[in-house]
Amino acid sequence: MTKKLLYHFLYVSASLGWATLAYGQVTVAIEGNVTFQTILGWGGNTYSWILNGWNGWTNDRVYEIAFNELGTTHLRMVTEFESWELENDDNDPNHFNWTYFQSRFQQTDNSARLVRSDFDMMHKIANTLEKRLIIGIWNVPNWMVSDPDKKDHRHLPYRMHAEFAESVAAYLLWARDRRGIHVPEIILANEPDGTYLEYSPEALRDLIKIVGAKFKREGITTKIVAPDLASPHFDPDLWVTTLLKDSVAASFLSAISYHTYYAEGGPDQWNKKFARIAELAATRRLPVYYTEIGATPWDIPNTTWPWAFACAQMWHNILTHGNANLGFQWALLGRDSAINSDASHNPIFYLLGQFFWHIPAGAVRIAAQSDHSDLLVSAFQHRGNNSAQFVFINRTATALQVAAHLQNLNLTALQSYRTSANESHVRVFDFRMVKRQIQFAIPALAVMTFTGTVIAETDGVSPERQPQPE
Repeated sequence: MTKKLLYHFLYVSASLGWATLAYGQVTVAIEGNVTFQTILGWGGNTYSWILNGWNGWTNDRVYEIAFNELGTTHLRMVTEFESWELENDDNDPNHFNWTYFQSRFQQTDNSARLVRSDFDMMHKIANTLEKRLIIGIWNVPNWMVSDPDKKDHRHLPYRMHAEFAESVAAYLLWARDRRGIHVPEIILANEPDGTYLEYSPEALRDLIKIVGAKFKREGITTKIVAPDLASPHFDPDLWVTTLLKDSVAASFLSAISYHTYYAEGGPDQWNKKFARIAELAATRRLPVYYTEIGATPWDIPNTTWPWAFACAQMWHNILTHGNANLGFQWALLGRDSAINSDASHNPIFYLLGQFFWHIPAGAVRIAAQSDHSDLLVSAFQHRGNNSAQFVFINRTATALQVAAHLQNLNLTALQSYRTSANESHVRVFDFRMVKRQIQFAIPALAVMTFTGTVIAETDGVSPERQPQPE
């Protein structure tokens, strides 16, 4: 079955509620002593403009659901940075004209309202909800670019890099000193391949160096996440290598980041590239972030089960092939949202829950292998709370009978939870381990997560840990 036909089948079968009773047999091996990356948490994207109530976003309940009930630990906010310094504050990039920046909060036009919503949303995320905040810059004001009439593939010339650095520093200093908001990480260019702004790898490297030096002079501790490209279609060996070969640029980075788009071939399209990104990041011992996790083709609505199910497979792939330490769903609130403006849930909410609700920050991914290419399995262990978690994704149109064998991981019982086109997130059965094996059935096109308590006993094999970022 081609990927396009598979997506069509998913869409039709989910709509009609088809199920199949035929079973295939699958064997899974889970090895507790082979470990990979540490999970830093679970993230999603949000816009700040929704605070203004535009497009019907007036229900306060949406924030509680998306940011707390989902188990979100990290939030990436789309800034309206192009409205921050709408005109040049002055002609000296080494001087902050704070009178100008203060004026942005006294004006009443829409761009000024967007500025206020940025700082209000950052305050809500970091200080009220106490989530770890990362912000991204999508665009810059027209006076900074050489081609202000263009809507995309705009160019920030080198002569404006110092002005850009000053503007970003002013934004972060205002957040810190006037609003008490700590911004740990920033993305200087969301999708620098041209969604709004277009850079070469060398230009992005040089911009990072100029901004990073400005941060250092101003006492700003915010670190930079890059390259944040739309897809591994944009060659990691070119982009990531250019950034990491320069020791100065690399010193300002806290993580290597990518998005998951241009995957018209299906969620597996970029698996080899995901692995390569992880290899490159490990050369500088940097964690890997996927700051926008979504699915293509775009003609499948984000409010549907097939889109959500494709996203779940993408999450599996960035975790198991890409050794991702942190992922951010596109998006929790705003466009393509998991939660709608009326606080109703889209299917992606429950599929995210299979990861967010059960796998704690600090868990380490352990080795797991299925002998069926369409039964995806990932496994995790948190030594601090003696817990283990296994996530199974059956992407076949057939129910599967699974025998999972555990080694160097001693559990007596497991709880299980399931999400499918007809089930949001249901507690299924408790399973007892028999000779370190569990057997269970997983329906077609479904996700099941198992959780259990680890007993301190192994098979006597020393742990084999893969190289990890610090």
